[in-house]
Amino acid sequence: MNEIPESILHQLLAPRGATRIEPAASGWGLSGARVYRVEADGTSYCLRRWPLGTELARVDQVHRFMTAARSGGCLLVPEVGCRQGSAARTASENSVWDLTRWMPGRCLSRDELSLPRIEQAAAAIASIHQSVAAVDCQDQVAPAVLARIARIDQLTHNNPFDRALASPPPLQSLARRAMALWNANHASIRYRLQEAAAVRVRTQWVLRDVHLEHLLFDNLGDAAETVSAIVDYDAVRIDTPATDLARFLGSFGGIPPQWYNAAIASYRRICPLAADSERLIPLLDAATHLIASANWTQWLCVENRRFDAGAEKAVDRFREAVDRAEMLFP
Repeated sequence: MNEIPESILHQLLAPRGATRIEPAASGWGLSGARVYRVEADGTSYCLRRWPLGTELARVDQVHRFMTAARSGGCLLVPEVGCRQGSAARTASENSVWDLTRWMPGRCLSRDELSLPRIEQAAAAIASIHQSVAAVDCQDQVAPAVLARIARIDQLTHNNPFDRALASPPPLQSLARRAMALWNANHASIRYRLQEAAAVRVRTQWVLRDVHLEHLLFDNLGDAAETVSAIVDYDAVRIDTPATDLARFLGSFGGIPPQWYNAAIASYRRICPLAADSERLIPLLDAATHLIASANWTQWLCVENRRFDAGAEKAVDRFREAVDRAEMLFP
């Protein structure tokens, strides 16, 4: 693997006797992370290069969260390092690399969704929240609410849409749809967020970016079918659990209302959810996708930003954000 520095091979993989290294099927993410599967001493590991610019202190913070979740009884979280006395992360050539246990299973496509699977996934998120519920929890205005107010204000001040209309198709069509959504709804959604900012809610460590691609299922089609893991912890911070439920439910596109409600009920059977937090779920879902539509307009149409995962995947994400926003703002 020429793209893996010699120092990483020496510090993280050689002590474990790595015998096989191959790029993961998921390859490169939109964040710029790169993932490899490593076989060593009868164990499968996930070797990950974090997005460029990530600091060691941030990776250590995420590792503490993952370790706390496992200590709290949630084995859906990958084990960090997996070998006592050996390094779990190191830095090389302005990048941070870490090693966690490779988790079984695969993510689902939208076509494979069902009510039982959505309920299982919601319960899995609840189990992570429950495992760290006592760690650094506090009552405060939800950071997710304040962040979305701030981003709406930034986009209002520096509107990307006029500059985006000269983009080639399909970007131009998506930008026009995003502009129509923004013009019709950004003021009202900001008002609703400002109302939510007057309410203090319980906050704790949450994932903040848990979606369909980060939930792995194993034994698909069997009686033993189950959620086997939740992966990718780049975004963990202290926030309201409603952030995760909004991100999770919004990633499915359009699902029947009874599925939406059943997922929240499945979550509540494992982890309590106060009424003021639950009310934030549809608000954060709507605000997130409206803002995402504007963000993708800026990134792809104005900044011509390039992503390691490729232009096609980036455009797909843009389209998904606009499609979801149009469902939420008919």
